[in-house]
Amino acid sequence: RFSTAPLRGPDDRPHGLIDRFVGTEGRLHDVSYAIVENTPVPAPEFVEGLRSVYGRDRRGHLAYLLGDISRSGWWYYYPFILLLKTPLPFILLFAIGLLFLAREVVCTRLWFPSAVPPIAAMGVLLIGMVGSVDNGLRQLLSIYPFLAIVAGYGAARLVSWGRVARWAGLGLATGLCCWQLVSSFAAHPDYLAYFNALAGSQPAEVVVDSDLDWGQDLKRLALAVERRGIQELSIDYFGSVDIDLRQFGFPEFRPLKPYQKQTGWIAVSAHSLKLGTARVPYDQFAWLAEYEPIEQVGRSIWLFYIPAD
Repeated sequence: RFSTAPLRGPDDRPHGLIDRFVGTEGRLHDVSYAIVENTPVPAPEFVEGLRSVYGRDRRGHLAYLLGDISRSGWWYYYPFILLLKTPLPFILLFAIGLLFLAREVVCTRLWFPSAVPPIAAMGVLLIGMVGSVDNGLRQLLSIYPFLAIVAGYGAARLVSWGRVARWAGLGLATGLCCWQLVSSFAAHPDYLAYFNALAGSQPAEVVVDSDLDWGQDLKRLALAVERRGIQELSIDYFGSVDIDLRQFGFPEFRPLKPYQKQTGWIAVSAHSLKLGTARVPYDQFAWLAEYEPIEQVGRSIWLFYIPAD
């Protein structure tokens, strides 16, 4: 029950891959074009999706990590971000489960099914590590079911951890599960910008993009501007809102100009502070680092006041 359609159509001409192997003219060229444009295949969207991902991976994606900026990414980006954006009790339960699974494999010399979840998780992680698009842990969300199986196994083994250590194991499992619940509730309402304690108090110094700043604090900024009675505002907002910001209750505003020191009230997104206008050398708003923000709006927008003198 797949949809079916040709992979390419006449509007997509020229077909570069065919031209590369059979030339740009001739009988074989014409036959190849006819086959590609008229032969229905199942699930063409899947093939098109792979082609799109491959093209995006070749182009790369502008990313920030620990003060470095790259378009081709870092091999250690996803392991590092996974460590910082996963709740610590979950990481500990996963580590405990991994130790129990390893012991089981060694004792029974049977890797199936014990080793399947960690191997599957490593497969997902390796695919992310070899890619060049490092724009958020959301790209690797499919890893969490496998990690959760291992963590759940660790909790179950702690609860049934022999007679002598049973109460200690039960207490440890209960404590880690309660810690997990507390950390989840404490993240409200900034789930997208969640980081554990390893990231420190300023995760914007570690990473931006969809791990921290996805434009989610625009309405909070509007409330902060209204609360402070701000009448004029310079702003560089990173987000998907292309409409007039006045519809969100903003007063008169103007775009924050690159490399030009401005006075008065200024609002700037974390993404803009670290990556500027996404043009080399990415320091268009670095001059703001000389000033202390008046307020941090949510987790992703800073509000400054620069006096005229």
